[in-house]
Amino acid sequence: MNKKKAGWLMFSIIVFHIVAIAILKVIFKSNDNLPVSLSLLFGELIIGIPTVIFLIAVCRETGESPTQVMGFHKIKATTALLMIGLGLSVIPLATFINLLSMLITKNVVVESASEVLDYPVYMVILVAGIAGPIVEEAACRGMIFSGMRKEMSAILAVIMSAFVFGLFHMNLNQFTYAFAIGIFLALAVEATGSIWASFIVHMTINTQQMLKMVIANKIMPDIYSSSLVTDIDDQTLLMAAGVYLVMAGVCTCAAIGILILAANLQGRLGALKSLTISPGNTRFKDALTLPFIIGTILAIAFIIVYETLMGGA
Repeated sequence: MNKKKAGWLMFSIIVFHIVAIAILKVIFKSNDNLPVSLSLLFGELIIGIPTVIFLIAVCRETGESPTQVMGFHKIKATTALLMIGLGLSVIPLATFINLLSMLITKNVVVESASEVLDYPVYMVILVAGIAGPIVEEAACRGMIFSGMRKEMSAILAVIMSAFVFGLFHMNLNQFTYAFAIGIFLALAVEATGSIWASFIVHMTINTQQMLKMVIANKIMPDIYSSSLVTDIDDQTLLMAAGVYLVMAGVCTCAAIGILILAANLQGRLGALKSLTISPGNTRFKDALTLPFIIGTILAIAFIIVYETLMGGA
């Protein structure tokens, strides 16, 4: 896997997503939105199918096993526990960014929460908390980040793969905080040398979100079916964002400390220290590939159309 193949994988997923959504919208044209069950299922298939195809091709080309290609290397139990802490430490930053984004767009997760909560808790955790992170980590960190990492500086690969991770959500609200989360997910891989680390972080974040929704709904039944959560005024959002800004500052510092500690445990402190060292002094423009550029343009165009339609709804 290299940066060009990583770009083609990203392009394939974006195109597959757009085509699949168009087909599903035609099939379910009588509904304003697709059923959440289908959205969750197809969301992972849209990412998973191209990833598996590319993975098979790379394995045949290199002779490596899928686990070798994606970097499923062993990590220490202590490191795994630290990754759970990293996931929890990143949540305040993601929440802060999410609150700011809600000033200009809708919260996609909250909008669909009432329908998600109609399903058994174990199913929601299995799909969103476990299956989702496995598929997304295989694509974004296992294939795309690792492919970029071979031909550019780690920090550039971290940022670009996080950008792709944000785009894969195909809406402005999730893009904003997914981009921030994606940076820490890639840093987790860089610090530990294993995609297991980013999977644990990702699983922690998603599972926490699902459990928080379930608990909130238990305490205040049907809260997500009312306008109490969806129709929050800007002043309340800014006040909440201010509180989370303080929390995010403290917890982000803790997250950085956890990354350093994990890197030390795995014997990879040098990897973190050399984040800006680039093979051949690759510049940003040299890191871009044609499929990456076209895929980005298509994704942004889709997001603009989506936000326009959502705004008019």
